[in-house]
Formats: sequence, C-alpha cells, structure tokens
Amino acid sequence: MLLEGKTIIITGASSGIGAAAAKIFAAEGARLVLGARRAELLEGIVDEISAAGGEADFVAGDVEESGYAEELVKRAEERFGGLDGAFNNAGTTGDAGPIPDMEESNWHNVIADGGNSINKL
Repeated sequence: MLLEGKTIIITGASSGIGAAAAKIFAAEGARLVLGARRAELLEGIVDEISAAGGEADFVAGDVEESGYAEELVKRAEERFGGLDGAFNNAGTTGDAGPIPDMEESNWHNVIADGGNSINKL
C-alpha cells in the first residue's frame, strides 16, 4: 500500500475526480479528511470507505471561505494526529500561470469557479 499511515486532505471530494481519488487513496491505505460543499455526498463516500476497511472523515464547507482550509487541517490533526499531504481538487483553472503572479480577482474566481462549474463540489 503506497499511502499506508499517511493522512491526506482531498477537496472537491463529493463527486467526480475528488470522490474517485478518495476511494483510490483509501485503497492505498491513506487516512482521509474529505472536503466539499455537499455534506450528504461526503457522508456517503466516508461510509463507503469505512465499509471497505478504510479510515475517513469529512468537513463540509466551501474552499472560497478563508477559514475552511484551517478546519480541514484541524480535523486531520484531531482525528488522525497530523497531516501528510493534500489533493487540492476543488476549483477551476482560471488564467494560466504561476499562482504567485495571479491577480487576486483571478484567484477568487479560481476558488469560487464563478458559479459556472458543471460538477459542483
């Protein structure tokens, strides 16, 4: 198992790529903290992972909110004793280029996705 004993946060985990990644990471032994806006879908994924013998928890919220990342990290620390990595899947691509060079308005659009995403978190 490639991720045995590692604790990973996955954002955008309620469906699509994020949900698929959560199942793969769990199968590889990772302990997970899943994040997305839709609590009921997150709960279902956590139940599925648990039924397969994995360990997962979730914090519902929006990555656009400044304190949400802190909540995810806090849950990882409280539940699993620390954090080893993150799969930051939520958001959209926005204008291409290095993040430090991004205009703040573009960064907010990347995180918020302007409400136009087909696959909402």
